[in-house]
Amino acid sequence: MPRNIKNKVGNIFPPALVILGYFTILFGVIIIINFIFCEILDLSGMSLFGSIFQLLIGVFLAFTSVWIEIDIERNMYKRYTNYFGFIKSGKWKSLERYTDLAILKIKEAVEYASRSNRTTKQSKNVYNVCLLDSTHRLRIVLYKAEKFVEAEKYAKNIMTKLDVKYTQYNPKISEKTRLRRKR
Repeated sequence: MPRNIKNKVGNIFPPALVILGYFTILFGVIIIINFIFCEILDLSGMSLFGSIFQLLIGVFLAFTSVWIEIDIERNMYKRYTNYFGFIKSGKWKSLERYTDLAILKIKEAVEYASRSNRTTKQSKNVYNVCLLDSTHRLRIVLYKAEKFVEAEKYAKNIMTKLDVKYTQYNPKISEKTRLRRKR
C-alpha cells in the first residue's frame, strides 16, 4: 500500500495564461535552436539570453500548479505549490480535525474580456472530493473530477484509507449568523 497519496488540484494561472506559457516555450525553443544550429538570424548573445529568459517564463506559466499530498501513516497533509514543475512550497499539517468526506458540485468559470470590454464567460461543473471538519466549515479539496462517477470512485477509495465517513455537505450555522440572515 502506498504511503503517500498525491493529487493535482489545479493550475495557479487561468487556462489562457497556461496556453500562452506553452506557446512561449515553443517560440523560445525555436529561437534557441535557430541560434545554435542555423544562425539564419543575426542574433547577439543578448538575444540568446532573452530567449532563455522567455523559456523560463513559459515554463513558469505552463507548469506552476497546486497539489495536495497525504501521508496516511502520519495522518498529515500538505497543500503545496509546485513551481516550474519541480520546486515545491508548502507545510505539513495534521488531519485529526477532518472526520467527514463529501463530494461538492462546483461551477468553475473563467471570464475573458476583449479590448472593447466585451466579456465572455466559460463555465463548467466540477466535482470536488473534500475532507471536512465536524462543523463542515473547514475543508480540504483532495481531488477534482469532471464526472460525478469518477469523483465517487475516488471518494470510496480514499474513505477506507483515511478512515473517514461519507456525508452530505451541511455546514452548521452559528446563532450569530442566523440572526444576521433574518434581517
